[in-house]
Amino acid sequence: MACWLDPGTRTAPDEHNQRELVIVQDGAGTIESDGVVEPLAAGDVLLIERGHPHVLEASATGLTWLSVYWPRVEVPA
Repeated sequence: MACWLDPGTRTAPDEHNQRELVIVQDGAGTIESDGVVEPLAAGDVLLIERGHPHVLEASATGLTWLSVYWPRVEVPA
């Protein structure tokens, strides 16, 4: 899935029963997960494990990334 955030905006809190691979394509920002805030920049790749709440926030440049989820369909908890 292709995803993007306008400059200075953030995602709603998200948590799902799938792993998510995030590949940052352009821009910069942060990810907050489990109370820890980490920087994101073009070229970064990160894995979000199942059940970890997370929020991505774009810097003044915006943020564009690809997300790959698996299993393909979210499994019931």
